[in-house]
Amino acid sequence: MASRREDRLSALLTIAIATALAAGSFYLARIADQAPGVSPSAGLGDQPESFAEAVMVNRTRKDGTPAFLLTAERLEYFRGDDSTVLEQPVLVSLDANRPTVSVRSRTGRSGTGGSDILLTGGVLLDRQADGKEPRMTIETEQARLLPEDDIARSDLPVVVRIGSDVLTGTGMEFNNRTRTLIVDSQVRATFLPASRKP
Repeated sequence: MASRREDRLSALLTIAIATALAAGSFYLARIADQAPGVSPSAGLGDQPESFAEAVMVNRTRKDGTPAFLLTAERLEYFRGDDSTVLEQPVLVSLDANRPTVSVRSRTGRSGTGGSDILLTGGVLLDRQADGKEPRMTIETEQARLLPEDDIARSDLPVVVRIGSDVLTGTGMEFNNRTRTLIVDSQVRATFLPASRKP
């Protein structure tokens, strides 16, 4: 008889502890959900959900025409903020009607859909020469690419080389469709006389 009472007490005690743990877990979860600025996946944002190495991706525009080729040594996808991180990314334009433009950097990060890519560290934009214009390069430490619009922007110091001429300044926008470059401020230019140009 005493043994049965002890078994019942043990069972009741186990149920009480399990109920208390469940209630406590539910309460903590409710507090976490109501905390400002905290999302359910906040703790997962620093771990990639998936990754790939030696990446090569062809991107097309909405009308189906080729836009650019993206290569990277490594790609990591983060579901928490739906972003992609790239190591050693290189983007090359695929528009046959314009000079080839390539952009490279040490790292890159793109948001949803890849319509906005932030490149960081040793950014180099290189537009090849054609029959009308000489080769142009732009160097900076950070640039934002809008691939759908063929636009590259930076708010940081830039060094622009057009043929043998050098232009420096802070902030720029390069539009590959209109073939225009705007340097925002603190502009300085060094032009080689035509007689000394190669």
